[in-house]
Amino acid sequence: MAKYFKNVKSIEDLKSQFRKLAIAHHPDRGGDVEVMKMINIEYDALFPIWKDRHEQKTGEWINTMSQKGLCASTIKQVAASAQKVFTYIVNEGYVQKNPFKSVKYNGKKSKQKRELTDEEIKIFYEFAEIRMPVLCPVITLLLNTGLRIGELIAVTWNDLSDDGKYLTINKTRTKYKDNNNNHVEAISTPKTEESNRTIPLVDTAYKCIHELKIKQKEYYGTGWNSDMTIIQSKQHKAYTMSNIESAFYNLNKKIKKENKDFISITPHYFRHTFASKAIRSNIPSLYIQYMCGWANASMLNKVYGHVTPAQIMELVNNIDVNSSLVN
Repeated sequence: MAKYFKNVKSIEDLKSQFRKLAIAHHPDRGGDVEVMKMINIEYDALFPIWKDRHEQKTGEWINTMSQKGLCASTIKQVAASAQKVFTYIVNEGYVQKNPFKSVKYNGKKSKQKRELTDEEIKIFYEFAEIRMPVLCPVITLLLNTGLRIGELIAVTWNDLSDDGKYLTINKTRTKYKDNNNNHVEAISTPKTEESNRTIPLVDTAYKCIHELKIKQKEYYGTGWNSDMTIIQSKQHKAYTMSNIESAFYNLNKKIKKENKDFISITPHYFRHTFASKAIRSNIPSLYIQYMCGWANASMLNKVYGHVTPAQIMELVNNIDVNSSLVN
């Protein structure tokens, strides 16, 4: 139970009590520093509870999140964080019950992830060649390495083996919001421990990186160094996540002007396509897991193992019983 805030009835009442307590106990007015600290702690704990009292029932909050278009998995992630906070508040005696404990989530199902068709890849790449050529190596390497986009744009020449046949992934570029709700980007460690890996480069990826190196050295001359990123923007600067998001958004927009039925493509689609094609090529799941930097392979077939009607037809034709045998 709260020691200083009594019988709070609303967010306005909470603020009113806080102002009165601050006047009475603030050190600048002769109050005790430790007492004021405890008042602030209680206020910080109680404020989020009363901020949106009209949604005090967790069910209402979940419905609101769902109506905003959030899928169930996203709502669960937010609620899981909230549950940890409320568990602490309950243990400290500020409230008696955790409203996020044992609740059901009815958010929208996550969008089905899918493999890109050859036609989609061709359209996207051809538009990039004409409208945004700096994206071509991004597309090529995502399709042929299975890297996350944050990993790819963080790779430097130091990460390439001396023979140019292997690439070491030991960092990623991330984008997040700081305490002031501003977008911030930074180079950080990879997503999981397993994301630290050294992958072999297929011929297409090897040639793409080799060509990038030649072009960069021609542009920078003696100013070139191995700390530079392999992938660079039109302005010859390291790509940021915001740059990539903007580039993909603009390219999708250009494509849709000429093909209104075209479904927008994000960088992850290429990683997804890489994994799906790897499965169909009968590459062992352990190898695919390693290449993509997953913690485990348990979701590999469920998430990435897609089949199309055309692929099924190709297989079932192999068991087509000759009509002469059944007539």
